[in-house]
Amino acid sequence: MWKRYCDTVGTPMGHGLAALCHHELASIVDESVATLSDRLEAREAELEARARELKEREKELNQPRRGARDEHTAHNAQRAQ
Repeated sequence: MWKRYCDTVGTPMGHGLAALCHHELASIVDESVATLSDRLEAREAELEARARELKEREKELNQPRRGARDEHTAHNAQRAQ
């Protein structure tokens, strides 16, 4: 049925299905595809920034604290005596 409809209006079947999907999605979310795309891009940027922040924090946490190694070594030396 879709093939006949698309042939009748002179559009490729894929384009007709894409137009139908676009129309149905727009009616469900009541927003244009461009608006949704903008929102998704903004959210993606936020998530990428958060991922960078977490990586930086992870690096900070994995670096040994200054003096912590010395304290640990001194503690072990005392235990050995």
